[in-house]
Amino acid sequence: MIYDKQNKVAEHKRMLDKKDKRRTLPGHHPPLNRKTSIKEPCKEEVLLTGKNEILDLYIINLKEISRGRGVLNLRRLLNLQRSYPEEPFIAGIKTAQQYGLYDLTRVEKIILKNVAGDFFEL
Repeated sequence: MIYDKQNKVAEHKRMLDKKDKRRTLPGHHPPLNRKTSIKEPCKEEVLLTGKNEILDLYIINLKEISRGRGVLNLRRLLNLQRSYPEEPFIAGIKTAQQYGLYDLTRVEKIILKNVAGDFFEL
């Protein structure tokens, strides 16, 4: 005997022709649906977009090559935007977009080079 959610006994018809066969009625178990896909943009994308056309294009391309919705990469890009001045940041994004560069560590090096210029060269 099997108990369902209301603690009532559920009875199944026996399957005599097959040995050790499991039979499950669909009404006894909740559906195994995955979460519905999220259609709206993440908060990082909302904070990044709409300010600069080059940055918007870079975000679209970055999301295409990222896993899932690309939230981790967008979060890292938002952190870069908050950490560095606007002009060197946009210049670095423009250079990265020009060369198809989406490795954000290398993009950060480009931004740092734009910020410091020849300061670190000895």
